[in-house]
Amino acid sequence: MFKRFFPMVFPLTSAALKTFCLLYIAIFAKAEEPVCAAEGSCGDALRSTVPIKAVNLDPEECIGSAVVVEAAGAEKNVIEVRLNGENEGVQMRWKPGCALDLAVEAIKHFQVQVGGNPYESPMYLYDSNGYPISNSDADEQRDQIETSGGIVHVLLDGESWVWPGVEIGHTWVSEGINYTTVSMVPKVIVISNALSPDTCESLIDAGKSSLYRSPERHYSEDPKYKDYRTSNTASLHSAKEEKSSRIRLERMARLPPGNCETLQLVRYNPGEWYKQHHDLFHGWKGASKTGILSSFQLWFEEISNPSCVEPEDFSNGEYSEYALFKMALKDPMFKKSLAVEGWDQWVEENIKRGSNNMFRVLLKSHPEAVKLVELIKAIWETQGGCTRKLTAYRKIRVQPNRHATLFVYLNQNFEGGETVFPRAVPPKDAVQLIVRRNGTLDRVKNPSIREGMEECSLGLRVEPVQGSAALFYSKKGNGQNDESSIHGGCPPVTGTKFGLNGFCWNINANQGYGLWNF
Repeated sequence: MFKRFFPMVFPLTSAALKTFCLLYIAIFAKAEEPVCAAEGSCGDALRSTVPIKAVNLDPEECIGSAVVVEAAGAEKNVIEVRLNGENEGVQMRWKPGCALDLAVEAIKHFQVQVGGNPYESPMYLYDSNGYPISNSDADEQRDQIETSGGIVHVLLDGESWVWPGVEIGHTWVSEGINYTTVSMVPKVIVISNALSPDTCESLIDAGKSSLYRSPERHYSEDPKYKDYRTSNTASLHSAKEEKSSRIRLERMARLPPGNCETLQLVRYNPGEWYKQHHDLFHGWKGASKTGILSSFQLWFEEISNPSCVEPEDFSNGEYSEYALFKMALKDPMFKKSLAVEGWDQWVEENIKRGSNNMFRVLLKSHPEAVKLVELIKAIWETQGGCTRKLTAYRKIRVQPNRHATLFVYLNQNFEGGETVFPRAVPPKDAVQLIVRRNGTLDRVKNPSIREGMEECSLGLRVEPVQGSAALFYSKKGNGQNDESSIHGGCPPVTGTKFGLNGFCWNINANQGYGLWNF
């Protein structure tokens, strides 16, 4: 059974541990992938979506360089600075190369509390296209900001990019992708060309034989939640098009590689639904202050966005436990430690397979493996990586959770089956706003009632079009959970609907699951 459905993992010590590793790595493990904008192709010219901490290239020259101004006029080096996901900001004069001062002065103006010394708190600058502002040199910073219309967004520690959206009906094109804002609260954006028809059909074929009744997670045992979700689901972890499609969705949301979970296929037959729900996880208890595993995860989260020179193995900006192990295996002491404990063959076999989360597997089953964590931390710092405390607990400013969802419609030969956002605020002259298949926004005063799922007549309703996607945010720009993001899958009236769940986190998805201790 395991050989058929899950990738084989070399045994560590026992049959029981072998089974655990098989299940764990099959569900959560994945190697980093190249970032591709177009399906089936990669381009060296594509900008990285990995966050870059704002720094002052010449700290002495940056003193007093960022100043709020009343009006831009024709004044040189004046730009508009906004918070994450916002459409309005403040005019500021700045000096190219002084990104950190610009970010600090902006948050002071917005009266945002970051805790501690703001110059020591991680801050990030993004242009209006959702790309991190480069730290390469002052001229490159100036050119990037000018190209984005002189608009800069400040993101604080733990925040992930949120498209501003501007207003309902606003459209824009980026990297050949067509976006249209259809709701501001919650923020919902329709992408008309997320995946090609061929890719959609391939994903359906890859997963339809593995479909099973969708799991139901409810907040209550109340009988009213019975049959709350009647669709079918399948993981696409072994699908040929899964990795390239997932990376493409991450780029559309401007999230780093690895932030989206393995894609899921869903099927709705006539009359099947998923009533209103959140994609957020609830009941966060916080990461352990003393647990070695949680301490490692927090340390790894911090080094994943370094502000200093990192080891050569990480120079492409892609961070993973897989890459950490590859780096450490070059060190004779690390290899010797593995051999002494009898873990060397297991590690090398999993490196060949591109497995991730090996630390998590080791630490959960062998707490003594913490010695490897301390050793790999030392190797990281010796090779030029940022110095971070491993065992000290760092307060998490933003709760790790699902940040955004991209739901892709894989077919359209059916009636009904819309995605509904019942708490969306429609235009004043309507009860519901419907995004029609032809792209028009229809303001409806008397929407029809869908039997068994009355919420389908409220707020916003998006009609499915093959290859299009609804991008919506479970978190606001400041990292707070957005409870208005509640949504549902309306039942098809005729025909069968296939869709794709792309659940994307505000940190690496695997790390997120680990911090929640699922």
